[in-house]
Amino acid sequence: MSAQGLASGVGALLTAGGLVWVSTSGDPGGTGNRAYDGEAPSTAALPFVAVQQSIPNVWSRSMTRTRQAHRCVIRATVTGKASQQVRQVAQKVIDALDGKRPTAAGWLTSPVELFNTRPLDVDRDVTTSHPVYTVLEFEYTATPGGA
Repeated sequence: MSAQGLASGVGALLTAGGLVWVSTSGDPGGTGNRAYDGEAPSTAALPFVAVQQSIPNVWSRSMTRTRQAHRCVIRATVTGKASQQVRQVAQKVIDALDGKRPTAAGWLTSPVELFNTRPLDVDRDVTTSHPVYTVLEFEYTATPGGA
């Protein structure tokens, strides 16, 4: 029962949604939009998605102080060359995650829910080109138990 298992479960949802999940074990190859587990490398081609996930924190405890629920947050930063490209990839991310349940050994999870979408913005710190990006924030609850 680990936080890494939950992160892999989110990665599996993104893969099922048509994105290429690049985990810490490496890039599996193939074509498609890449979703990186954590920060995207400087060599990443646009568009890409950088996915940061929180370590589950205790949301509720029983009267005996037993952990009952953990709040998990997924922050997906979608970066592309133009607004239209970012909107298209962002919609793929939303379709892949919103309403789906990540699976991980030792956890029961609620459906993932989109709770915040930040407006499109331009990254003027990048000098060679000015990529467009948005941040999507999702949350779900993970409870110890399950298979």
